[in-house]
Amino acid sequence: MGNKRKIVRQVLFISGMSLIVAIAFNAFSSKGIPWVYHPPVIEQGSIVDLYQAWKIYKEQTALFVDAQNLRAFQDSHIPGAINIPFNSRDVERLSAALDKKSNLIVYCYSSHCHQADILADRLKKLGFIHVAIFREGYRGWKNANYPLTAPQI
Repeated sequence: MGNKRKIVRQVLFISGMSLIVAIAFNAFSSKGIPWVYHPPVIEQGSIVDLYQAWKIYKEQTALFVDAQNLRAFQDSHIPGAINIPFNSRDVERLSAALDKKSNLIVYCYSSHCHQADILADRLKKLGFIHVAIFREGYRGWKNANYPLTAPQI
């Protein structure tokens, strides 16, 4: 019986020391695992490439905003995206329900389309502080075979 207690104490001691060493290593490592997850904050005026957009989409750390017209949005869009047409007179109303501190990824059809730039600028003027532009847009997303919504009839 005494031998079993000694073994249990040794196992607990070794486990405790291992935990202390692991915590210390994690604390001083530049690539340590964070104790609390903090989603990345999008810097004002940043550009998001296809890989970053996919990562953000999978982590659900930003809201995608489609700057195209309603018809294009209804044809197909990135799942979970909302539609705020870049030329809408109702940008203030359409964006009123959003938190001004939300991470927003604004996109339009492709890198040759500047609707996302125009909408991102309008959103920034309304006080949104974490707005980025996804340059490759819908076409880049589609060409990468990432998920899209089916046409809405």
